Amino acid sequence: MVDQESMTDKASKYKFPPGALVGNTYDLFFFSIVDFSYLRQRPQQLAYHFAKRGHRVFYLSISQFLPADSGEDFEIKEIKKNIYEVFLKSPSFLRVYEDYIDSKVLEILYRSLNGLRKKWGLITTVSLVHNPFWSPLVYRMREEHGWKIIYDCMDEWDTFKGVGRPFLDQENILVRNADLVLVTAGLLYEKWSKQARRCILVRNACDYEHFARISPNTLLADVRKPIIGFFGGIAEWVDIDLIRYAARRRTDWSFVLLGEVFTDVSALKKMDNVHLLGRWPYEEMPSYLFHFDVCIIPFKKNKVTEAADPVKLYEFLSSGKPIVARDLNEIRQYEDLLYLFDTEEGFVQRIEKALNEKDARIREKRRHTAASNTWDDRIDRIDHEIQEIYKKASIVIANVSREGLEEKLRQKDISLEEQQRELARLYAIEKGLFWKMAKKLMDLTNQCIFPPDTRRGRLAFRIVNRIKRNPYKLNKKKERREKHSC
Repeated sequence: MVDQESMTDKASKYKFPPGALVGNTYDLFFFSIVDFSYLRQRPQQLAYHFAKRGHRVFYLSISQFLPADSGEDFEIKEIKKNIYEVFLKSPSFLRVYEDYIDSKVLEILYRSLNGLRKKWGLITTVSLVHNPFWSPLVYRMREEHGWKIIYDCMDEWDTFKGVGRPFLDQENILVRNADLVLVTAGLLYEKWSKQARRCILVRNACDYEHFARISPNTLLADVRKPIIGFFGGIAEWVDIDLIRYAARRRTDWSFVLLGEVFTDVSALKKMDNVHLLGRWPYEEMPSYLFHFDVCIIPFKKNKVTEAADPVKLYEFLSSGKPIVARDLNEIRQYEDLLYLFDTEEGFVQRIEKALNEKDARIREKRRHTAASNTWDDRIDRIDHEIQEIYKKASIVIANVSREGLEEKLRQKDISLEEQQRELARLYAIEKGLFWKMAKKLMDLTNQCIFPPDTRRGRLAFRIVNRIKRNPYKLNKKKERREKHSC
């Protein structure tokens, strides 16, 4: 399905990074809600900026899968340095907004992903989840291999068309079980913060340098001025009737809308001063933005938009141009930089006022605000939280008895699973007594769940699994060795 060099060759060329507990380096596996090639949204921006910092980012395709009887466990293609799109096996097409993952599908997905984990050396790995559909697979990876779980909640999903009950049920469970929950809006924080282990607000942002460097071009040279512009997905939350009203009231204005259409826009297609230009590459957006006299965010007011933090707001701010936006909860925090409206006539009046803006200082304030809200800033915050997760799970406790160690761990605000993993890691690394450690580990956890991120840890991992398979045989071997040494 994907043209690639053999996985063995690819993996052998790559120098696997050290584990996070050793070198503060970790990989990320994105269980996303859209394919990587679909627009440039928050998931893609996070992927790009983590990759720029040297982290390997594996991004799961949600629309293409290998057949279950494929000879390969997975396929992978390099999108750019440190970013890889992953195609797993599945017995059928997965409806990731509507269904659950059943046990049969889960087993196939797990074996496929575990094959990638082994070949590409994913040791210390963070599962960054945008779609709760993947929760069963994410839990399995944490249970078996210690992958941390971050749920990045971008929207109020329960009112989205096409989102089924399974999706929402999984989200409720995921919020309670994730190591960390990120939310993009204040209302989402209010909704989830009391249920999550830890929940932090990490709003959307912009690639400031990309949008601030707008330069003259002729892309919209044939469109009459002034140009009232918008780019982004044209879906059910965009108020088509509002745009139609304004275009009728002011036929001397040109309305330019760029983006893929997901709703009925037939009323706009009939209007001479409305230009629906479709979807264009992210790289070309600044060139179109250059021609906008006023930027607009013509959203409806509902549960979805009140909990939305539009990426395009920060991108528009980067240009310094005037912005007319619906008065919504998340947008209101920047009201001194915007022209907010609540009614159709208010929309027209605010555009008129924006067109007459003369104050150069407010344009500079917009640019400054955008420059203070970049994706690099957001990565700083998320990276800090990830480091805290690993610090929490690797408390340095030495020279204490098993009982004392357990008591100290109970005093810490960490889960039972993390206590078990910490005990396993300490026995493996600090004691170095692999047979004794393995027996104690079996008593404590009944399974080996710690990440094998050190030489001793890897050895202990293998021993525990051998004991699980045949403890009697291995103990007999040990007895024979001890007898022979005597």
